[in-house]
Amino acid sequence: DEWQKMRFHPDGIYTGFLADALQAEKAVDFIQRFKSTETKVLVDPVMGDDGVKYDMFTDGLLEKMKALACQADVVTPNLTELCLLTEADYETVCGLPGELKIEVLHQMADSLLQKGAKHILVTGIHLVENGEAKIGNLIIDQEQCELIAFPYIGGSYSGTGDLFASIIAGGVVRGDSLRDLCMLAGRFVEAAMRDSAVDQVEEVAGTEFERHLGMLLPKNITSG
Repeated sequence: DEWQKMRFHPDGIYTGFLADALQAEKAVDFIQRFKSTETKVLVDPVMGDDGVKYDMFTDGLLEKMKALACQADVVTPNLTELCLLTEADYETVCGLPGELKIEVLHQMADSLLQKGAKHILVTGIHLVENGEAKIGNLIIDQEQCELIAFPYIGGSYSGTGDLFASIIAGGVVRGDSLRDLCMLAGRFVEAAMRDSAVDQVEEVAGTEFERHLGMLLPKNITSG
């Protein structure tokens, strides 16, 4: 209330893990009260992965996540979360062949765009290109649908999704393009995972990302 009296308007608002529907409702209220026309909002709708809902998931939380997504400039769901947000069947979508899967994901994301979201960035899409296992991120908005893929390192380190979304959130506020940020975040997470694999870091301990923070400086933002 005091911030509202001061006419506070942040440059960016970023939501990640929310423990229940009440926390998500507070996030919705915060955005409605403090977002200006210049504020960039990123919503990472953390609810599940690999077709499995997290323990805190409820139908009430899902409804609030849908409300958050409608107010976001960028939404960063993984495939499981996109299916939850659009009421699609995860197993059916996963079973689709490459090009058809991308087309269906585009249609699913478009339903969120029609409700107010500006950009959807679907993360962690497993695929094979020329016999090489890769993991891709799909950028979808009213003007584009582009898949950006990187070599699949293997393993599942805690916090990589948070790193990815945080880089996107900070860069969007800085004014960088979503495509450039997707490339940067992918390279950053790949480097951190490679180091962690070499050093045999336990997956639950997260990645050794600190040594790569210099990659996030503005001079390293390049298209490619």
